[in-house]
Amino acid sequence: MKIEDIKSSSGYTVAVRVLTPYKDMKEQDFIDLVREYGTVVWKKDTATVDEYIDFQMRVGYHQAAEIWCNDDKYPQIYRVTNLKVKDEHEAEGLFGHGELDWHCNILFTPDSEEMVGLRAVEVPKGSQTIMANSIPFWNNLSQEKRDLYDTLYLNITNKMEDTYENRLAHYVLPTAELKDFDKKRASRAIQRSMNYDQAEDKFGEPRFEKTNTLKMISNHPLGIKGVYFPHLNLHSIADSEGNTLDNHRELYEEIKAEYINSDQYHYAHEWETGDICFMEQLTGVHRRNNVWEEKGLDPTTHKRELQRTSFWYKTPYRVHTERCI
Repeated sequence: MKIEDIKSSSGYTVAVRVLTPYKDMKEQDFIDLVREYGTVVWKKDTATVDEYIDFQMRVGYHQAAEIWCNDDKYPQIYRVTNLKVKDEHEAEGLFGHGELDWHCNILFTPDSEEMVGLRAVEVPKGSQTIMANSIPFWNNLSQEKRDLYDTLYLNITNKMEDTYENRLAHYVLPTAELKDFDKKRASRAIQRSMNYDQAEDKFGEPRFEKTNTLKMISNHPLGIKGVYFPHLNLHSIADSEGNTLDNHRELYEEIKAEYINSDQYHYAHEWETGDICFMEQLTGVHRRNNVWEEKGLDPTTHKRELQRTSFWYKTPYRVHTERCI
């Protein structure tokens, strides 16, 4: 296997490029790269769609939900495109066109997605996905901060008006919502992870919630150390007893500044046809640029289509079968 490190502007390794063709990748080698780098990239690879999917089915359990933007032949694929994807729907594919802010995927399930894959079918020049990688961020933390972060929990909400980014610094947390978080925390203490050994390599339908409570430093299934910090959906930061920290706002701003908004931990992937990129979801966040606006392109004539997949690592590769509690 031939690889080369991808470094940020500050010299930190934030991803790895695999020079060996995707179709020749060995499962354990891939898992080892994920453990070390978090983000694994191929440029202008020649893998077919079948090869793209078949390899992932050997390393992960896929969620094959039926939604409007599924590929007709491959239920594991969500079409991320600005094109209309179904004749009966006047709707673009997943995420349509335009900019997407920092996020990681499926926050409101008992176990959020662990890995997301993207394969470029056709892209306008200048189309980017930017990734923030918390593995080097964690490696640079003092032992004091590591010990602190390892005790903290994130209260996550899909009510955007109740996130840090959309309320005043002196906002008083509603008692009803705090009770909801406490209820989730209590149920998670006895909750087992979903059964990863399901028939047909499917993970099952997600159970969406309006709120969730997850560890900042998860019991990562592959044993990776990194910071789980989907900051745009954060409601509050709490200790292991469920008590909101006195300095939760200050801590939020500190981590956002030192990790999310610091390009020293960023990798900007500029897409070309054939590119494949896997992004670890428990130790990173990602966003995309608005290439149509930036380049003055008409989204009705300049096609962007990526084939998005997601999976949970298979049992043989897992260090932890329970996490996030």
